[in-house]
This record gives sequence, structure tokens and C-alpha cells, in this order.
Amino acid sequence: MGAAAVIVAAMNTDSIPLSKIATSQEAGLFLQAVQGVLAIFKNVFLPHLGIGFAIYALVTYVTYHYLIAPVKMTPFLAFFCVLCIMIFYGGITLFLSVLGACLFSLRKACVAWEEFLEGLLDRVKETALSKIENLNDGITKEQAKIVIRGSVRETIASLRPQSFSTVGNWAVAFVLGCLILAMRSVLVAKVVKYSGKTIKMTKLFAGRATLVGAIFLNLRFFSTVLLLSLYVGSAALLLLNFLIIKGLA
Repeated sequence: MGAAAVIVAAMNTDSIPLSKIATSQEAGLFLQAVQGVLAIFKNVFLPHLGIGFAIYALVTYVTYHYLIAPVKMTPFLAFFCVLCIMIFYGGITLFLSVLGACLFSLRKACVAWEEFLEGLLDRVKETALSKIENLNDGITKEQAKIVIRGSVRETIASLRPQSFSTVGNWAVAFVLGCLILAMRSVLVAKVVKYSGKTIKMTKLFAGRATLVGAIFLNLRFFSTVLLLSLYVGSAALLLLNFLIIKGLA
């Protein structure tokens, strides 16, 4: 529980640097969005950690009982082997627990991100238009894809924490990485579906509400798929571990 308290305390958003953000309004929207994720994270982290700890204790005991206890060795060597097993399984369990809590929090927080996504989409639009010399002329679809990818990456990169010294900063970076994938895929998909050979950026960003809804659904779907993949992958990894132990015993 002591370790859990330290990690939960690290989720305090005061430790998240908001450098390079253009305006205080954007900083406020970003902070609200992050606080929404972290507030949910605090509520879901302990359940994930509790389940992870139970699995960790089970796997550690089974490994000790079938692989270490039957072997004759000195007490020091036995202690060293147990310590290595505890560190190995503990690191994997903690990583999967934190990752699962992040994905679960992101999925739950998507619904409260509409205002933040609207502001972020405006920033992406400004960045994209600044890269085009003549706004009245259309650009090819391939050029539009390049501009969109670069604009999304530059805009969201300005929100990333400069250091990753806390779990909170890692969580923020992870969420922003998912947001890059969601927003970029929606905008690129709109470019591909456009009927003409060339496209104007002003038309691409028309219908902001529709775009925000699509980004929201894409982000929710993306986080759901990742979460289910993590759960299934963790279960498969646990089963594989037991099979390996059984084979070595």
C-alpha cells in the first residue's frame, strides 16, 4: 500500500509542466482534460493494482513452490532466487497495472473532452494553414496528408511534458500519443474520402462538430481495442507462464 500511495500521489497534476502552450486558455483546457483523466486514474488504479498484486502473489508462490523449493541450495542462494523472481514479476505486474489503468481512464474520460478537442482542432487548423502559401489554391491529397500529419504532431507535441520523472508525466505523454493517432487518422481519412483530386484545407476542417465527434469515437474505439488487447494478452502471458513452470518442474 505504501508504494501505491506514492504512485497515486505522483499523479498530482501540479507536477505536470505546461510549457510551450500558446495561451492561458489552451493551458486551461489542457489541464482540465488531463485532470479528468487523472481523476479517473486515481479511482481505477487501486483496483487494477489490487488485481495485479493478487496475480503477482499467485505467480510468485507457484514459481517458488515448483522451481525453487524442490532444489537443494544454500539459504542465501534461495533468498537471492526468490528476490529475483519477486523483482521480475513485480516489475511486469506494475507496468501492466499502470498501463491498464491508463487505458481504462482514457476510455472513460473521452466523453468529457469535447471542449478540449474543439480547441485542439482549431490549433491544428491554424498550424496546417500556416504551412500553405496560397489558401485559395487547393493542394493534392498526398500533400494534404503530409501537412495534416505534421500539423497534428507539432500541435500536440507542444503539450507534452518536458521530463518524464513522474508517473503522471508518463500518463500524460501516453494519452497525448493516443490522441495524435486518433486525430491524425480521422483527418487523413477525410482527405482520402474527398472526391476531388485536390483539396482546400479550409474545406477539410469544415464541420468542426462532426470532426470532434469522429475523433472522440475513434479515440474511444482505439482505447477500447488496446484495453481488451492488454487484458487478453495479460491472460495469455499468465497461462504461458504457468505452462512453462509446469514444463520445467
